[in-house]
Amino acid sequence: MSSRLDSHWSAYERAFRGLLLRSRPRRLQRGVELLQARVVRLIGEGRASNDALAEVYQRCRRQTINRLCRLRGRPRRAEQLRLLLEASLPEVPYGLLEPAGSPDFHCDAGLGGMARWLRAAGYDARFWPGVADDELLDVTQHSDAILLTTDGPLTRRAAVVWGVVPALLVPLGPGKREQFQWVARRLQLRRQAARCMDCGGCLLPVPKESVRDEIPPRTYPWCDDYFRCERCGKLLWRGTHWQRIEGYLLGQ
Repeated sequence: MSSRLDSHWSAYERAFRGLLLRSRPRRLQRGVELLQARVVRLIGEGRASNDALAEVYQRCRRQTINRLCRLRGRPRRAEQLRLLLEASLPEVPYGLLEPAGSPDFHCDAGLGGMARWLRAAGYDARFWPGVADDELLDVTQHSDAILLTTDGPLTRRAAVVWGVVPALLVPLGPGKREQFQWVARRLQLRRQAARCMDCGGCLLPVPKESVRDEIPPRTYPWCDDYFRCERCGKLLWRGTHWQRIEGYLLGQ
């Protein structure tokens, strides 16, 4: 990524993924890369990074709305859909509007394990056990996140079918790891810096001596890398469990 792209890229990347997924693309990551290349090209032409990001996002938003309306056929229905999409797709990514930002994924009640694996791979994922379908659709619609669900009837709801809510139906049969592999392949997810597997918060490195009292006595002599979750405050270290998870992710 160009060094001239600022920290707003992460919010725009989530928003780009959400827009593209509404059209059921075959190569989601390739689409994101093409949009990023457009941003870099505009910056190279002298545009400020924020202006370049905003211009490419607006163009992608308009193209997504136009594409979905063309796919839906009948003019009256397409016009109704256009009004709905114009109202539901923000002109600025939610990740820039909300203080807490938007997660990358919302996982339904059947995908708690999926949320943990996504966090280990570097994606912010929120797990929603016991939440009604209407609430889950609403919270996803008002974010830049992608909805992951094992509930077939949920994906046949109008908001998903018409592209208002970007959602992916995850197969029920495989185990948790296999489900994660399937999603990673389907969405072409790249590994990023690991997040807290409990809450999805970013992990900030901390000096070993500053947290000595919190480190198990048997761990202190051999482990030097420690991290604090900025969201829940949990202390983590690169121990054998972390190494096993990294080994699995590298082999995905």
